[in-house]
Amino acid sequence: MGCKCSKKTENTPDLSSFEATFGADPELQSLRLKLEQRTTGVVTTLATGVLEHQKEIWDNPELSDLVKDYFKTNRKTIDLCNSLEKCLKRARDRHAIIQVALARFDEEHRERSHDGKTSYSNTLQEFKNFKVAGDPFGNEFFSSFRSVYEQQWNLLQKLQVQKSKLDEKLKQVKAWRKVSNVLFGVTFVAVVIFSAVMTAIAAPTMVTALAGAASVPLGSTGKLLDWFWKNWVNVIDQQSGITRSMHVKTRWHAIKELENIGLLVDKLEQEMKLPSAEIDLGLEKDEAVMVVVNELRNKINVIMPELDALMERTAQYRQEIRKDMETIYDKICQNPKSSSCFSNLNCFT
Repeated sequence: MGCKCSKKTENTPDLSSFEATFGADPELQSLRLKLEQRTTGVVTTLATGVLEHQKEIWDNPELSDLVKDYFKTNRKTIDLCNSLEKCLKRARDRHAIIQVALARFDEEHRERSHDGKTSYSNTLQEFKNFKVAGDPFGNEFFSSFRSVYEQQWNLLQKLQVQKSKLDEKLKQVKAWRKVSNVLFGVTFVAVVIFSAVMTAIAAPTMVTALAGAASVPLGSTGKLLDWFWKNWVNVIDQQSGITRSMHVKTRWHAIKELENIGLLVDKLEQEMKLPSAEIDLGLEKDEAVMVVVNELRNKINVIMPELDALMERTAQYRQEIRKDMETIYDKICQNPKSSSCFSNLNCFT
């Protein structure tokens, strides 16, 4: 045992000689310089890239166009509501003529029951006034309705595509975040291991240089990378939030309620055609006036409440659309960078 120990001591190299050798070795000195330069270069490149990306990360032309399209389409929807409201007011005025005709009929019928000669001339004149008033809706309204409905559906499809793209982008960013962390960890560990080796075999000067390269720059780089990925994920989350909100409000508010209103308008239009047909009969045959009037009384009692209900529903729908637009606008304004990207929006005009 003693022999072995003494033999090992004899064969152990002098650390001072290793220090002198490795400290003067040009290849090791070159390696030290390259390591310092590469580490510093990585930090500089990342810092520059992050600052540039900060300016562009909210620059999403597709989303910007979609937001503009959303506000433009919903402004047209509000215009459609205004147009429908005017149509319903004309319909109400038109059916007010029927109410006047019914009052005239009651007067003339009482006189006729006394003298047996009084005609229904005033009643028939109101029937003519009703016909002159014409269709309160017309082809122009229904053409506008179909156009707005198609635009809402096209917007919904674009939002669905953008929503899928952002979901996929978020998955990719999260995956790359993991990959970059792994690669950074491997790089950091490699430098630390190399520093440990140099501690065992190299000069103190070299150990100090490697320790500086391993700890200070790489630590800053790690924080920078972590901040960068978190920031990118947050931005995509915010973009996804805006897109999801527009998608939900378009599908379940704008389109769904527009469909419901369209069905009510169609129903009302069909019901309004019946009084018109009956009035035609009353104008053709004087003896049919009493029968026509009785039918009109029943129908007017149904149509007028439906008119009032549809007017109220249209006003509520218009208010909901405006509220949805304000919600989306507020979401955009919550982030200064996003609001600057959409600063040229004319949201409510």
